[in-house]
Formats: sequence, C-alpha cells, structure tokens
Amino acid sequence: MLELKRLSVDDGLDIYTMLQEIPAEENGLINKANGLTFDEYKEWLIVKQRDSEQEGIVDGWKVPSTTFWLYADGIPVDDEDYGIWYMDVSERPEVYAGKKVRFKGQVLKNKYFKDKNFVPGRKVMTCCAEDTQFIGYISFYNNIASLENREWIWVTATIKYEFQMAYKKKGPVLYVESVEKTGAPKEEMVFF
Repeated sequence: MLELKRLSVDDGLDIYTMLQEIPAEENGLINKANGLTFDEYKEWLIVKQRDSEQEGIVDGWKVPSTTFWLYADGIPVDDEDYGIWYMDVSERPEVYAGKKVRFKGQVLKNKYFKDKNFVPGRKVMTCCAEDTQFIGYISFYNNIASLENREWIWVTATIKYEFQMAYKKKGPVLYVESVEKTGAPKEEMVFF
C-alpha cells in the first residue's frame, strides 16, 4: 500500500537512513540532513515542521513549505520506485491532488505538444523488450525551450487532476515549478 506521510518530529530511523543515502549535494540540489547525527536529524525535523506551520512570508523571502515522504508498504520510497509512484498517482488521484512532488525523469517533447507542454517520465517494461514504452504525465512548464529531448532532469511540480486531450479524460497533470538537469538513474528502465 502506498501513502503520503507529512514530515513529523516523530520520523525515525527509516527516514534518517533514506536521507543519509541521498548525497549532500548533487547537481545543484542540497540535502541538509545528509551527514547529520541522529540527534542533529531530530533537531532538523523540528525546524522543518516549524517552517511548515508558519504563515506568510518570513525574512522577506521565505514561504511555508511542507515536506511529504512517500511510503510503500511502510517503507520510504526512493528514486528507484518511480513505477510504484506513477501507478499510485493514476489510481488514487485524490491523495495527490494539490501535492508537490519531486522526481527524476527523462524529457519527452514532440510536435503535438503545445509550447508549454512536455512529459517527464521513464521507459517501462512489463514483459519483454518488445513491450517497452515511455510513461509519464502531461506537464506544463514556462521554459520548455531550455529542455532537450531525452535529457534527465529533476522535476518539482504540483499535481492537479484535470481533463487532458492526450488522456481523452481527466488525469494527473503536473504544473512544473522547477527543473534541474541531472544524470541518468542507476537503472533507467522501470520494471513491473
């Protein structure tokens, strides 16, 4: 079972261990929890929770932000579990609507998309090489020209659930807030 859990001061060793496996700095992204002792990590959680509860702009530029962890069967999901996340977003849109997500994907642009649409996603194989296909969600982004087809990126986006012609029905649509170029994951293919 998949579930989103809001960061809590009660988060324990499972989240701490996951954060220690994510590099402190990679491709311009910073993981401030990497390298902390467990006690320092618990103090960091208190600060992050307090930041999520503030209202308005603080210090002239900070806005409240809330961190969520994605769990699969009680275990935090990491970069290698894109396929699990993709399926869960499709099957339980009410859980993800309005939530901010961050994931690594490959850029797909084509002539049929509008100037502000692309699909960040991954190749998936369910049986054999002949059934390999690309999966991802239609995304809106104001700087499409900066993206190269097939390059790997980190995507930060808010999920909405709305009608899209590409789906011919309502489905998950990502409103991209930021993109950072990165390298390919250890395993580029998703397997079901």
